[in-house]
Amino acid sequence: MTQTVENLLVYFEQLTEPEKRDLALEVVRRTGIFGSPDLSDEELALAGEDLFLALDHEETELEAQSK
Repeated sequence: MTQTVENLLVYFEQLTEPEKRDLALEVVRRTGIFGSPDLSDEELALAGEDLFLALDHEETELEAQSK
């Protein structure tokens, strides 16, 4: 992982939960990681929500391990 990506993740963690969801949705929309520009807004929102939940779960696990 590059330093730039690490810095982005540090900033990401400082966002509010709604901001994290908005950012995740926009990243999915801009990267085209699903290989189809024809995804509906609902599909993109669901993908963003899934990404947010996965990141939130990972953060919770890391916090539990550090205690």
